[in-house]
Amino acid sequence: MIKEKINKILKSPVLISILILIVLYIFLFAQIPWNLIFKDTMISGGDTGSHNYIAYKLASIFPTIKTWTHDWYGGFPFLYFYPPLMFVISALISFILKLNVAFKLATLLGTLIMPICVYLGLRFLGYKKYVPEIGALGSIMFLFLEAFSIYGGNIPSTLAGEFSYSFSFALFFLFMGLLSKGVDENKYLVPNIIILAIMALSHPFPVISATLYGGVLIFIKKNWKERLKYILKVFMFAFMVSAFWSIPFLYYKSYTSMMNWYRTVEWKEVFPPFLRFFSLTAILGLFFSIKNKNWKFINILIFGVTNFILFWLVTNSPIYNTRFLPFFIMSYILLGAIGINELIAEISSRKNWLYIVLIGIVFVINLTLIDPTFFFGKNTGIKSQIKYIPYWMEWNYKGFEDKDAYRNAAIPLFKYLKTLPYGKVMWEYRPEYDSFGTPRFLENIPILTGKPTFEGLLIESSIFGPFHFINQTETTESPTSAIAGFEYPPFNFKKGVEHLKLSNAKYFIAYTENIKKLASENMQLLENIGPFAIYAVPENRIVDVYNNFELMKKEKNWIKTSIDWYKNKDLNLPIIFYENDYQKEQLELTRNNFNIVNEIDVKKITDTEISFTTNDLNKIHIVKVSYFPTWKVNGAKGPFLVSPTFMAVIPNEKTVTLTFEQGIVDQIAYIITYLSIILIVIKICRPKLIKFI
Repeated sequence: MIKEKINKILKSPVLISILILIVLYIFLFAQIPWNLIFKDTMISGGDTGSHNYIAYKLASIFPTIKTWTHDWYGGFPFLYFYPPLMFVISALISFILKLNVAFKLATLLGTLIMPICVYLGLRFLGYKKYVPEIGALGSIMFLFLEAFSIYGGNIPSTLAGEFSYSFSFALFFLFMGLLSKGVDENKYLVPNIIILAIMALSHPFPVISATLYGGVLIFIKKNWKERLKYILKVFMFAFMVSAFWSIPFLYYKSYTSMMNWYRTVEWKEVFPPFLRFFSLTAILGLFFSIKNKNWKFINILIFGVTNFILFWLVTNSPIYNTRFLPFFIMSYILLGAIGINELIAEISSRKNWLYIVLIGIVFVINLTLIDPTFFFGKNTGIKSQIKYIPYWMEWNYKGFEDKDAYRNAAIPLFKYLKTLPYGKVMWEYRPEYDSFGTPRFLENIPILTGKPTFEGLLIESSIFGPFHFINQTETTESPTSAIAGFEYPPFNFKKGVEHLKLSNAKYFIAYTENIKKLASENMQLLENIGPFAIYAVPENRIVDVYNNFELMKKEKNWIKTSIDWYKNKDLNLPIIFYENDYQKEQLELTRNNFNIVNEIDVKKITDTEISFTTNDLNKIHIVKVSYFPTWKVNGAKGPFLVSPTFMAVIPNEKTVTLTFEQGIVDQIAYIITYLSIILIVIKICRPKLIKFI
């Protein structure tokens, strides 16, 4: 009886697949500190600790997703230039669980779906026993890879803050298989559209890889016209579904801070010893595939080669070349899965029981402390390679509140800041802030004190980014220099204070003794809280009147002109960038308009509205909030773009109100999204009504 049951199990590939996936997920779940995940604390660690602000902000405005916020930099369009889906998921989960717990769970989603996405992707490609299962094992190996911690996809990158990338990255492998199956069979159009749209709303980099993959997929078989038609439908409708975010992202991209990354190539990261088992067997995968004329491997080769080309060639670009490395690594892991399976099949002579035993040995080797030193070198098993991931997981998911430094100094600091009048907070950056949970812990000032600050994540989302980091470099002896490829000025605290005045900084937090000394000479000390000293920045005003300025036509590289002005020119002579002759004439009429009263009363500041009264009619008023095309003004002409990145208005009434609105581009984009969703729902429910999808 027992022998018959065993034979039945051995002859049931589906049951064995399920058992293997269960084992893989037991292993994966065992590495996650679930008691800390469900602890109601703010997640800490790396960039992740700063992502709390985005999660909190979105939850506070949900179901609205995109808006303006003054909370970071000079203000920026919230979630216009960063994909919103993971934070939407967090907000949705928060209806059931505490927001802190919901956000922790959201950060883990990419990790949790990775093995099943790889398994299903290989199944859709047509691979059967036991390539998908070995591929899923390889994805587990990749997740626990500690060779890098920021490029994306693996657990260290997720813990560093790349959880949106990880989610989109995992979905790529599902999309890879289903798109191939769909284009071959002319089926699964709607699922492919939905998966690609979700990827786009999670993180754009995997979509770049998916686009290249789809483009090459068109031409690998003879019926390229039909394949082209299918793939165009997938990508067009996916773009339409994500249009509410994708179209404004593309349209307003000139109002972002651009990075300039240079190529990074480290061969020990490309072929880490930890993955030697798969990198070597990838050669076998190619050999057996060609020998057996099993051309399905070409799909894997396509995304592997295209991503390696981008990894190798992209430099001096806003795209960091290392973002493509995880795709190449996964490509040789999947080829290795083919090689391992075929090698075992050859050794076992296709005897089912021996075949399964050998497959089991492969899994045991890689999921335990056993090391196959006879061929692949020492320390190949996952357990023997996990060094810092458990510590980092514990550090992150215990939360800020678990850190002694945070409890003893940060919480009292936040309580004090909360009592102060509204105003923007600048702070000295120090790497030793990591003891508080992350060096970026002060970026959560907005959600913990109600005060905006300057530094945050999403640097590209704000055109004020370069100017903030100039301010930081001048007032901090250990600046982050976070914008890649940017030329920073030297430390100069006195000049930094002048820039802080111009930037609308009201408070400054010092940490080291030297910066405290310099701050005391240039600012008013308000309070000492533990290791921190809080100062008031003099002459702080959100709106100022100017009677003299320079006029310059707004060109494509206006930001470079503004940066040069900020670094080297007279800050009392701002540059107003006009777009046409009519604007120029309006601005010329206010030049050298003397007798400035400069009595401005700010009545209201919210995310989407700034209101003030003034007696200086028909004179230039600079509002120290970053310019964006969808700001509108009542009671004044404008707004005009003025250096560094602020708004200038010319009041013709005593009360002036600036309002942030959704522009016509945003409205059209939302309509496209709604229409595409309606069409897809109709296609699912009544497929015969819509034949063009």
